[in-house]
Amino acid sequence: MTEIETLKQLTHPNIVRIHGTFELQDEYVLCMECMEMSLTRFYNVMHDVSGIFLDIFTTAIGYAIINALNFCKAMNIMHRDVKPDNILINREGHIKLGDFGESRILKESLALTFVGTLRYLPPERLTQSEDPEAPYDIRSDVWSLGMTLFECMVGKYPVLGRDGEDITDVMKLPQLIKVELIQQLLNNFIHSKSKDLLTGSQFLFRNYIKAFISQCFSDIKSRPKYKVLVETLFYKNAEMTKEGMTYLMPDCVKCIINNNLEELKQCLIDHLKYFQ
Repeated sequence: MTEIETLKQLTHPNIVRIHGTFELQDEYVLCMECMEMSLTRFYNVMHDVSGIFLDIFTTAIGYAIINALNFCKAMNIMHRDVKPDNILINREGHIKLGDFGESRILKESLALTFVGTLRYLPPERLTQSEDPEAPYDIRSDVWSLGMTLFECMVGKYPVLGRDGEDITDVMKLPQLIKVELIQQLLNNFIHSKSKDLLTGSQFLFRNYIKAFISQCFSDIKSRPKYKVLVETLFYKNAEMTKEGMTYLMPDCVKCIINNNLEELKQCLIDHLKYFQ
């Protein structure tokens, strides 16, 4: 109950608000603010209709979640389960971090116990199963954020099995989630061109996004904490496009809710001039 009371104090524009709790059959039920969709749904639709705004959307998502995680750290809370399904978007286009079911009150900036969605865990936590009580810190969430943003750009979870198929056996993850392998995977994607469905033009992964995600995929000893991330070009570019996103995101969300993809395409074209 102490942790629930702490979570209720997480009042931040990029964190899903807990309005209250009540007890039902010996379980605590959390009443959360209403959000329209997950990041997973959002990026799937955006990949279906266009690639021209993927870099801007990805930057805006990273910006919002860095702010949310940084605020959590200030409250001595570590999320521990950052992934697309736990990043939510409301009707106003606000991007928020939700589902703090795996969060943990930090003790001397370290967390204990082995939790989190395996596919988004960093290498040091996948090998933690050998020692479940080994401590880790917020840099675990930084890796998860990097994997989430990489997935947004690719349009699906980017790590495949050695046969090129989706990973169904999670026991294979420790062999696949390694710093050098993920960095190579990132580089391979960066150098491949993606076809834009709206204009027929080619676009490349912007350098500042590449650099940011690459930092997130660093070895634990060199992986940056939030105070470094907020000084990156990635973060600063997000601040510069923030005003434009306040108009673009609500329009995109409305089109997705109404399942009107043609209107969404036109919306993107109409807003393009504000980001060039």
